[in-house]
Amino acid sequence: MKKFIIIVLLSILFSPVAYSKCFMEKALESWQGYSIEKVIKCWGYPDEEKVVAGRHLFLYKKTSAYTYYNEFLDRAETSYMYITFEVDENNIITNWQYKSNAAPLSYLLGKKYVNPENDQWKQKKQLEKEHKEEIKQMKMLAQ
Repeated sequence: MKKFIIIVLLSILFSPVAYSKCFMEKALESWQGYSIEKVIKCWGYPDEEKVVAGRHLFLYKKTSAYTYYNEFLDRAETSYMYITFEVDENNIITNWQYKSNAAPLSYLLGKKYVNPENDQWKQKKQLEKEHKEEIKQMKMLAQ
């Protein structure tokens, strides 16, 4: 029984991490094919810009310190999130990388990372709304 409780607690604990990684992948994919200038307009200037092995990279680094307490340990930790965009010769985003030990747990907390011109979640809600309206109109016509 003890093992079962531990497994359940671990799965609850780590499921937000998996979800946040999935969310960030979708959020960063929303920028692919867009100009890095649009990212800069939404997020501000990157922390670094460099060329590595002929690749033009823009790096965003977010860190924050917090204190972690438990019955065995009392220590300060640092959370980090590194996002790298690779652009082509026209400054169009062709690739991205994401590394973090902490990430937004939901669209509401991390929506600033989503491209406002290519927001999959907003588009899905709009399609659902239009679909409901079509059904409503069809029902009215059927009466």
